[in-house]
Amino acid sequence: MTVENADFKLQSDHVVNIVRYADNNVLLVAPGDTELQAWSTRSAVYNSKDPFFLFELDKAVAHNSPISHMSVFKADPQKCVSACASGDLKMWSIIEAGLKSFYHARFSHSDKFSGLATPAITASQFVTCDRSGCSRLWDARAGSPSSTTLFNDAARALSFTCAAWAAPSELQGENHVYLGDFDGNVHIADIRVPCKLQETIQCFENGVVSQLEINGAHLAVMSNMPASVKIARVNGDGKPEFIYTKENIHKRQTDAIWTDSRTLLTVGHGRKMAIHQLELANSSVDCGD
Repeated sequence: MTVENADFKLQSDHVVNIVRYADNNVLLVAPGDTELQAWSTRSAVYNSKDPFFLFELDKAVAHNSPISHMSVFKADPQKCVSACASGDLKMWSIIEAGLKSFYHARFSHSDKFSGLATPAITASQFVTCDRSGCSRLWDARAGSPSSTTLFNDAARALSFTCAAWAAPSELQGENHVYLGDFDGNVHIADIRVPCKLQETIQCFENGVVSQLEINGAHLAVMSNMPASVKIARVNGDGKPEFIYTKENIHKRQTDAIWTDSRTLLTVGHGRKMAIHQLELANSSVDCGD
């Protein structure tokens, strides 16, 4: 499917906040109400030659307010975790084309929930953060919600806005979590060394870090107010080097995804998409719509 032949016939009654792919051609959708929806994107029965076809599999009331964060576990794409701004948090499984919640924490944070990240090697852990500078490491193997403090800013000088968790072959490895903040910085935490930040990287002088996307040796850092993108390459010594910068790409950025080893796609409010492509030599090139 391409942009030219995409099927736009189905339209949600609400603003769609988040869209993520799960396993077996299942699309998870978080509309602007309190539901989580599961959609199939393929039907060989409908058309075996061109089987792309959207139809709803299941939906469930997820939280007491719209879903603000959702992440699918790479280690088990039939599981995901969702949360809303109040800190209500749930884990879900997709069983026989149905959604089932099997883990629930009603008050995961005492301040506004702001970030969620899942690892690549397990479906039993995830990291969350909030606007008061607190980040928590969750263990979903327990019979009841269980979490430990990854970092807590007692001085409340930090305000975390987003999180990302590296895979074994990415950046500095699977033990490292990256936390964006309200002042344009990215902080690195090691899950083996709780209550301590390993490094802080200044990314934007004027801008809030809104999203982090990891791809191999590259860390893409997105900002809103104003909307900007920076991509850093992490060298063998673990030090980041910014190799790409693009400013004022959207009025407001809403999402971003790496489509291959050197191409980042950002989505902005108003149906605008921008492509950010790195040269093979890992230097910046242009950004197109």
